[in-house]
Amino acid sequence: MKKFMFFILIMTSTLSLFAGNSGFLRFGAGGMDYMIQPLDLGELDTKLRSVGIRTLPDYMIMTGGGGWGYVGNSIRIGGYGASGSEVVTGNPGDINKRLKLTMHYGGVTIEKVFHPFNKSEISFGGMIGGGRLEIEVIQSIGGIDWDYFWEKGVGVDNADIPTDYHNYNTTMNKDFVVVVPSVGIKYNVLRWCALGVNVGYLYTVTETNWKMDNSKVYNVPKIDISNLTYRLNIYFGA
Repeated sequence: MKKFMFFILIMTSTLSLFAGNSGFLRFGAGGMDYMIQPLDLGELDTKLRSVGIRTLPDYMIMTGGGGWGYVGNSIRIGGYGASGSEVVTGNPGDINKRLKLTMHYGGVTIEKVFHPFNKSEISFGGMIGGGRLEIEVIQSIGGIDWDYFWEKGVGVDNADIPTDYHNYNTTMNKDFVVVVPSVGIKYNVLRWCALGVNVGYLYTVTETNWKMDNSKVYNVPKIDISNLTYRLNIYFGA
């Protein structure tokens, strides 16, 4: 990452020599995004409490990046993506439980840009793309005897036979379509470097198409991650 950012700095600094002194990124740019994604996961939190795991936080910190290029009339096209995760744990009955919620998405962006003040811009636009939500659950009782694993874990081949084997790791996931209308503000601290903030609404279109190890999961309640989203970004360009 450090080598990549150094390359971007050298490249954009060179390009800026030929771009005039307007104070704006007028051709194209790329950079990094840090996102605060509020979460409202009532149905999932209810299940977590019922099995002795603490509930998820009210937001997720996500990181990512993207870029764009101008196509004329102060319109630019590009894309960005982001990914993040949160982990919660519990220890009911001396059984270690761990749940990891991961979300990642990305897509194509289009924005209309205005320059009302010196070295600053206001943009209106949005992104359309896709993403995935994953729930990984790990449960264990710590150290395990070799023979006990083969007898009580792998050796039980009849669903009607009860077992006290508590160690497992499984992942559920679902895909979704995402649309993110947003408004952003950027300020050029240097000719080739701009800092910005964006506020948008993460709107997801999805069905209850959850899968676990490629098998369909039935009767999943609606877990809607649609919510406001906040982005902090630093972009380098010319």
